[in-house]
Amino acid sequence: MSTQHNQTPPHPTDQHADPNLPPSNSTSTSTSTSNNRNGNRNDSNRGSNSTVGASAAADRDANPHDRTSHDARDHTPNVRDAVHAASATRRRRGASRRKENESRRGDSDVVARSYNGVMRGGNDSVAHDSSGTVAHSNDSGVTRGGNDGADHGGSGTVGWSAAGGVERGSRGIRGRGDAGGSRRAWLGLLVVLGPVVLVSMDGSILFLAMPRISQALTPGADQTLWILDVYGFAVGSLLIAFGNIGDRYGRRRLLMIGAAAFGAGSVMAAFAPNAELLIAARALMGIAGATLLPSALAVLSELFADARRRAQAIGIFAAVFAAGFAIGPIVGGLLLERFWWGSVFLINLPVIALFLFFAPALLGEVRTTRPGRVDLLSVVTSAAGLLLFIYGLKHIAAEGLSFTAVLTGVAGVALLTWFGRRQRVLEHPLMDFSLFRDRIFTIAVITGLLPLAAWSATAYLAGIYLQSVLGLPVLQTALLALPGAVLLTTTCIVTPMVVDRIGKRAILIVCHFSIAAGLLLLLPATVASGVGWYIASTAIAGIGYGISFAVVADTAVGAVPPDRAGSAGAIAETSNEIGNALGIALLGSLAALVFRLQGPDVAPTLSETLHLPDLSAATALTAKSAFVTGLHITATVATLLHLTLGLLTLRWLPNPTQKQLIPPADPA
Repeated sequence: MSTQHNQTPPHPTDQHADPNLPPSNSTSTSTSTSNNRNGNRNDSNRGSNSTVGASAAADRDANPHDRTSHDARDHTPNVRDAVHAASATRRRRGASRRKENESRRGDSDVVARSYNGVMRGGNDSVAHDSSGTVAHSNDSGVTRGGNDGADHGGSGTVGWSAAGGVERGSRGIRGRGDAGGSRRAWLGLLVVLGPVVLVSMDGSILFLAMPRISQALTPGADQTLWILDVYGFAVGSLLIAFGNIGDRYGRRRLLMIGAAAFGAGSVMAAFAPNAELLIAARALMGIAGATLLPSALAVLSELFADARRRAQAIGIFAAVFAAGFAIGPIVGGLLLERFWWGSVFLINLPVIALFLFFAPALLGEVRTTRPGRVDLLSVVTSAAGLLLFIYGLKHIAAEGLSFTAVLTGVAGVALLTWFGRRQRVLEHPLMDFSLFRDRIFTIAVITGLLPLAAWSATAYLAGIYLQSVLGLPVLQTALLALPGAVLLTTTCIVTPMVVDRIGKRAILIVCHFSIAAGLLLLLPATVASGVGWYIASTAIAGIGYGISFAVVADTAVGAVPPDRAGSAGAIAETSNEIGNALGIALLGSLAALVFRLQGPDVAPTLSETLHLPDLSAATALTAKSAFVTGLHITATVATLLHLTLGLLTLRWLPNPTQKQLIPPADPA
């Protein structure tokens, strides 16, 4: 170090007398201290969302020549230069304040905290996208989806950016907050909701259409069930696989392909000349639906970079998805009042056409990388095992025991068992069964599966009861389902606010016991009357169904470590679709078995029996009574299952009130 820097600093007036003297250390220190005070004050004003002060300090450290020239201007004897330097300082501070105000306006609803280049959303929990992982943010501020499962909203986002890219990512997110970006995001959400409501609605739209389809195509008892549930099995068994495929090849691209395939399947189903082709068309629609759901949720992460707005969008997404299930029978009934049965499929085409037209302009491509590969053997094994098992079960219920049916069912069980063992040894399993060791996670997944199973089975059977047993027209049958649909959708919307007050344990208990109470109200229904009991049943049970839609995913994700939240979310979402299919397959098969054992044994289904020529009134009454008995037994079984699940929830889920009442242990 030179001796000049160790001199005693001259008086300020001496500096003007000798302009050749270099700036003293004390002056530089004073200036630095003042700058630090200003920086700290500005940092405190900016809060956690701004990194402008830190970036400016980094720029000064990285450019020592600029700092030297700045110090030289501050200590020049020229008064005019000093005034100019002071003006420049004021301009820099004004620019900093303007940038601070812009950041507050652009990101006022997200409080971001920066730690070592990691930008975290203001909420504490992690938001997972439709393929199920934590959302990643690149340097341009675009939030991208992750790897493993279905999207779960309502919480903040954790976004990783490259080192030194925090400020750029933050600015990118704030840029989305302007009017143009916000308008594009909400229009994009509106476009995405079209395929979403179709996927959920087509899971239930045939409930009131089956009597008309049975008259036109005359399917057998097992074929009738396949027409209804092959769609749900295809969606549920392929949901995780297509979520992973979308990660690699692009979610928007997969959305476009899936939407086009869904439209093609709808046309095939509408004009199917026989039951076999209708089943094949429904399977194609299910495969396409499996591509739409995870990709649609992942695209929301790109549309809504802001955590609060993304939570609102995902809440709307969940409510629309639940409403689609609820309004499916109503839409089907309204269409069948004026058109032939194929219209329930052709209604999909205008929505698909609008999506294909607007999606390229409003939706951005989302593509990520993930470890490992999609295990195609696991995908094929799980789907084949499930379908073989269900086929054997339906064949036994509809036609009785046979060697072929038993062998098929056993083969399905063997494949599913091998699938489960394979998942334990894979480094990146398609389904992580070890998560079921957690009781809370298990309760959440069963809550996603069982209510959907009960709802789909009873809605299908009740639709036949109202039309074929009580003789109501299809439009009146559809309108009778409206109160339950309204309560289901409303409950799904308000449940998150109720959970904040009473907790998840209490809301899950209400879910299971309200469904059980609603199902019990179907028992007084008879061959002669039962409309009032049906309305009361759907209204009370609808509360529980709405709760199930709203809390399952969040409860499942919250029960596991953050690094496994993606897999948990994927399993939770899959449970909904599989539950919808299993309800018709298992509980529907139970009702078919009862009808075969107690019915007049002149035809395999009630619809075929009632349309036989020269049918006597006594035979018709026997057939109707057998069907109502099957409805009662199905409702009773579903009630007992929900009561059991409610009691397990009481026992397994921790009570937060009791935890608060436990006094702390004595340190001594």
